[in-house]
Amino acid sequence: METLPFIIGIIGNIISVLMFLAPVGTFRRIVQNKSTEDFDSLPYICTLLNSSLWTYYGIIKPGSYLVSTVNGFGVIVETIYIALFLKFAHPKMRVSNNLINHIKNTGILAGILNVGILATILLLAQFILYGEMRINVIGFLSTCLNIIMYSSPLGVMKTVVRSKSVEFMPFLLSFFFFLNGGVWTLYALLVSDWFLGVPNGIGWFLGAAQLVIYVIYRSPNSSVEDLEHGDQTERLLPPSSTQHYSNIFSGLVFLSPVGTFNRIVKNGSTEDFDSLQYICTLLNSSLWTYYGIIKPGSYLVSTVNGFGVIVETIYIALFLKFAHPKRRTKTASLAGVLNVGILGTILLLGQLLLHGQMRINVIGFLTAGLTIIMYSSPFGVVKTVVTTKSVEYMPFFLSFFLFLNGGVWTLYALLVGDWFVGVSNGTGCFLGAVQLIIYVIYRNPNSSKQLEDQTECLLPHSSS
Repeated sequence: METLPFIIGIIGNIISVLMFLAPVGTFRRIVQNKSTEDFDSLPYICTLLNSSLWTYYGIIKPGSYLVSTVNGFGVIVETIYIALFLKFAHPKMRVSNNLINHIKNTGILAGILNVGILATILLLAQFILYGEMRINVIGFLSTCLNIIMYSSPLGVMKTVVRSKSVEFMPFLLSFFFFLNGGVWTLYALLVSDWFLGVPNGIGWFLGAAQLVIYVIYRSPNSSVEDLEHGDQTERLLPPSSTQHYSNIFSGLVFLSPVGTFNRIVKNGSTEDFDSLQYICTLLNSSLWTYYGIIKPGSYLVSTVNGFGVIVETIYIALFLKFAHPKRRTKTASLAGVLNVGILGTILLLGQLLLHGQMRINVIGFLTAGLTIIMYSSPFGVVKTVVTTKSVEYMPFFLSFFLFLNGGVWTLYALLVGDWFVGVSNGTGCFLGAVQLIIYVIYRNPNSSKQLEDQTECLLPHSSS
């Protein structure tokens, strides 16, 4: 089993589980109020059918057990959601004499899609289709349904536009659709499964569109706490959950090169690995720590970046110890200029000459610029990748978690109106995506050796 697709599949499973659990707060509100109000059942009906077919696809396609296990979990969760919807829906939504309303009716839709159509597909596939033909047919149907699932939250857009309110728009569902689509698209590229890749790529785009619509119609006077303490998230997430998710991804960004440095220590050499990204990240983390300290209410920004300062300092120390003398001199010079000279100057000027909001704005502006540099720093090894036509020295996990980290912090910035965080991390999300594309282009599809050293310390030995 190739290590990289396995790890991405595991991450995809984790995010898929979060996606399935995203509506928990919505259904808590439904149970409390004993009414489905204006919430729409279509996303859950579509997701149940989609999960059922993907479970079957994962069973019949060799080596796709990671697809079947997480979607089997989804089948159970979505069945519970639909049962709650049927129990608490307004009678006019459950039963109607009007044919059009009947088609839209939760019970009728669930019966047609999740019983009739699903059973027909499974019976025909099991008794009429065989081998590769069965896999292709189920894969094609699952692809179509996956696209419908990803676009199903758009069905509530009429209510959003009419009421100019996102109260009944399932924010977390759209958010995890966005993350889920991105990770499974990457997995599909690595294993060359286009049935997975096409719908999840479209889903990633549709999830992004839904988040944009959410930001447009969200009340500008509300804060992130309004979302976090709202009914959609009350029991699913703890207070400040959006920032907690961001901190988790940031922590993974800082820890992602652990396997690389394990290789450096074992081999007693930095080989062709580049230290620039770690030097830039240390400067960036130091300034974000300071920014989080001086800006009220941003303590979580400072804590996670304080952790980053410690980790990146260790990385640079290891690099200095094991680098070739010429490379060691270059690394020490860069670290001295950026992490001592420039950082010390900025902190002294910020502390002694600037005050109040002006200090926050100047530090925020500088930090945003450095964040963009940090996100682009892995591009320093692109020349080596193109020259050798190998991604051996391209830190995949760093690029991957920079992509995730940029996306989550961009979302957080939109919710709290912090454009210093938003612009830099939005750029970082885009640059991370570009780096992943470069990795996929130059990765050797016939070898898993390229990532063994990077992942050896990230996973227990039994995991591969």
